Amino acid sequence: MIAVLHAVARGPWPGDPAPDLDGFRDAVEVLLAMRRRVTTETASTDDLRRYRLASAAAERIARQRHQPRLAVDAGALATALGAAGTVYPPEELPEHLPRWLPRLESSPAVKRFLQDTAGRGEGLVISVQPMAPQDTLVTLRALESSRLPGQGPEQAEAAEAIERRHADLPPMYADDPRRHQQADALCQQIIDGLRHGQPVPIGMTAPHDVITEVLRDLQGPAVPPSFVRLVQVDGSESAPFPLGLPLRPPANGTRTLRLGLMSMRHMDLDEHVSGYWFRNRLVSVADRTFAEIEDFCHCDTLDRLPELSECGINRLEIVHTGFEPAVIGFYRAVAAHVQTQPLAVIPYYARRSGYLQGATWLEEP
Repeated sequence: MIAVLHAVARGPWPGDPAPDLDGFRDAVEVLLAMRRRVTTETASTDDLRRYRLASAAAERIARQRHQPRLAVDAGALATALGAAGTVYPPEELPEHLPRWLPRLESSPAVKRFLQDTAGRGEGLVISVQPMAPQDTLVTLRALESSRLPGQGPEQAEAAEAIERRHADLPPMYADDPRRHQQADALCQQIIDGLRHGQPVPIGMTAPHDVITEVLRDLQGPAVPPSFVRLVQVDGSESAPFPLGLPLRPPANGTRTLRLGLMSMRHMDLDEHVSGYWFRNRLVSVADRTFAEIEDFCHCDTLDRLPELSECGINRLEIVHTGFEPAVIGFYRAVAAHVQTQPLAVIPYYARRSGYLQGATWLEEP
């Protein structure tokens, strides 16, 4: 998928009295109103549906106009910015640049486009579509350098390295035959998916804890930087998941926050955590595909993780509550965030004997 960045000069944006000939201002006003409700946790299912419809309308109108635009890989952009398919009015765009621009040091074309758009006092619309329009300023191929560290090498090289690693290392879950079999099967599916360019089915052969540990095991210098495609149980395809990302030295300090991953799934967990990372009712929306849920969780996490650093928290303990789309979206954001920020994320999995600690994202052993 391709993400197209549209620089929108004359929306008219909300507050502009100019005639709204194509309905752009109306769409943005609805979108902003619904977004305010979502962020204050007062949104209903109808509000979320209106938000998506307004967002789709603004994107459609932006695509129909002949204004400056630039195409880039949607997965790379979402991982870097946490902002695919989003509208930013002229007064909001400059507020996001201090957070975005440091993540785009290897992407001069994208960085310059955003700076120029804000400098001209224009707004931004990001739309996602299957192919790049013919008149984009920069094509996907010219923007390969805009991908995050870890994207680019041939997938077959990563498949070979994972297969060698899989054969040489002791098996995962050696004391748990069922999970060992699940981890082994998932690892082989990832190898096959990388070799043949096919998405790996998630949530059918392995539960959330096995998925988390396998994806964590495939980070670090033993695996060439690459991305694996994932498809959810409902058939929707998520953004690619990075493999072979650098491991970080252990974070200094020990200020820890312990949270459950998502509320209203395991009520007996309430007394053991300080709260929950995701609100169930904002995640489990009936008409969303699982890929859309995963993307929501990824973007929401990527936007909120910096708040932990601002509070001096450098260790986040996450007690899993299941639901694979939320798990994958969360760790995809964590994988990007910890490349630039000192944060250790430690998963915990419920067992009959208590909670089992998983491997830390993404610290060196």
